[in-house]
Amino acid sequence: MKATPTSNQTLPHERRGAGPPLLLLHGAMVDREYWREQIPVFAASHEVIACDLPGHGAAPPLAGPTSIADLAGAVLATLDALDLPAVRVLGHSLGGMVAQELALIAPERVSALILADTWCRPRGYFLEPFPFRTTYLHWFLRAYPVAQVIDMMSRSAALRTPAIRPYALQTMSRYLSDRETLLHIWDAATAFDSHERLEQITAPTLVVASDSYLFTAAQAMRLAAGIPGAGLAIIPRSGHWVSWDNPGAFQDAVLSFLGHID
Repeated sequence: MKATPTSNQTLPHERRGAGPPLLLLHGAMVDREYWREQIPVFAASHEVIACDLPGHGAAPPLAGPTSIADLAGAVLATLDALDLPAVRVLGHSLGGMVAQELALIAPERVSALILADTWCRPRGYFLEPFPFRTTYLHWFLRAYPVAQVIDMMSRSAALRTPAIRPYALQTMSRYLSDRETLLHIWDAATAFDSHERLEQITAPTLVVASDSYLFTAAQAMRLAAGIPGAGLAIIPRSGHWVSWDNPGAFQDAVLSFLGHID
């Protein structure tokens, strides 16, 4: 039977290291293993908590339509269960949307915010080059077999770093038998919109963006301009999976920012 996490359930997770808690939130269709290269680096100075978002990795399938707010609620329930009153949050792509929602609905729980190649308005802005506008993505996910969706998305992610593709294919394969969860994830992502709420984010924030992934460039500018006091770090020689394409520069940007947080 399908289920979604409740306040009595924790999301699948791992904890490593000691220091200020740092929560890692991965992108759509993958899992906490997305951070496998970063966890040992960040764990040298932080207690790292990496979890699988609902409908991802080892988490149960989604029982029905969901929202980014629902995903954020499941993360908050996990933080409660782990007795973590406040955390530094690093989210990539879908995880960056969940991170924004956490900072908006529970500002006292987010002591710092890092938004890595993510969106504040997935439907896009006028004339913005963006492949996942709501109408197109809804059609694409329903018109193509799941295996072809996975093949196309994994190839796109691995354009700069071929090692991405085996991991992407492996973790995305869970949706071969669960198209419903796949659709719920992307419906939640494309419905998200924090654009008019960005000024309400009070956590110290760093926006991290690729230097060549055009489909998040305008979003990064909007995030950095809209969140009070936000910084912006452009990662050279990177695509959407910035932490895989240039891990050294990504880690340096994150740790430099966190090193200045009280």
